[in-house]
Amino acid sequence: MIKIVCKLFVLLIVSVSLNCFAQNTNQVKDSVLVSRITTDFFNWYIKSAKLKEQAEYNPIEVADKNGMTTLDFTKYMKNLKKHSFSDSLMEREWMTYVGCVQKLSKIKYIDYLKLTDLDDFENLEDDFTNQYRWTGGQEMCDGYTVSSVEFTKQGAVVHGRLYYMDATSNENSRQEVYTVFIKKNNVWKILDIR
Repeated sequence: MIKIVCKLFVLLIVSVSLNCFAQNTNQVKDSVLVSRITTDFFNWYIKSAKLKEQAEYNPIEVADKNGMTTLDFTKYMKNLKKHSFSDSLMEREWMTYVGCVQKLSKIKYIDYLKLTDLDDFENLEDDFTNQYRWTGGQEMCDGYTVSSVEFTKQGAVVHGRLYYMDATSNENSRQEVYTVFIKKNNVWKILDIR
């Protein structure tokens, strides 16, 4: 009887150990994956901004079929989707421009093109090009690095840093950024960036 209990105990320990090993292996794979997704997104965003490819990382003002002004989200949303943004984050992002779209719809595109004063753009809620949406501030950072990955019941949080190089002092400053992920149907998607 003692031999049977001992064998069952050893079998239980081996089973639990293998289960923990499998969980750790999956967590390592997931950690690498969410880190890569986050790094790829910030690398794309920083590069697009530095190359002044505004249509890639912002909606752009265009004329609608009636000659009025509107925003075209086509490239911007395509890029967010390509970089693993969740549907809910993309919807939330689109909603931040609703006021702008409504105000622009009352201005002929040819008149919009004549605007030059920042106050005019602010009154239209069309001053979003005055700061960088996903990194903050009016100056684009120089790079991004992952600091750590934390898993939660709902998903994962990638802790990272945006850094700014100072050529005069050869030092850099850093800004914390958190990328929140959710895993649905075995696919990781960005739920928020803070």
